[in-house]
Amino acid sequence: MKKRILTILVPLFVAVLWLAGCKPEYTTYSGPNYILFSDTLYEMAVVDDSAYFNLPVVATRACDYDRNVAVEVIDAASNAIEGKHYSIESNSVVIKAGELVGNVRVKGYHSNISVYDSLGFKLQLIVPENAEWDLYGTTANVLV
Repeated sequence: MKKRILTILVPLFVAVLWLAGCKPEYTTYSGPNYILFSDTLYEMAVVDDSAYFNLPVVATRACDYDRNVAVEVIDAASNAIEGKHYSIESNSVVIKAGELVGNVRVKGYHSNISVYDSLGFKLQLIVPENAEWDLYGTTANVLV
C-alpha cells in the first residue's frame, strides 16, 4: 500500500514542480524616465596612478537618441582635492541610444594618498527636473 502511494505521489510532485517552473514571469519597469547614479556610495580602490574607476549613471528607460548628462563636484561636501587626489575624465556622461548606462570615469592618484587619509568627494548629476527621481536624488558619495 505504501509503495503504491509513493509511486503515485512522487511523479505527481515532480509534475507540479515542472509545471511551476515553465513560465517565468519577468517584471519590467513601466514608469517615467529618470536618470540617476546606480548607487549613492562608491568605494574607489586606488592601487596605482593610471587605473580608472567607473561610476555608473543609469536611466530607467532606453531612448532612441543619445543623452548627455553633466556631472559636477560639490566642493562643500568633499575633502579630496580634484587634480591632487583624483581626476574626472569628463564632466559629462553619455548614455547612448538604446542603452541604459553611461559611466563617469574617475582616476585616483595613489602617490598622493596616504594610508591614513580618509578622503571623499560628492558628485551631482545635472538633469532636467522631470528626469530627477525624488526617491533617489542625483548625488553620489565617493570614498577614495
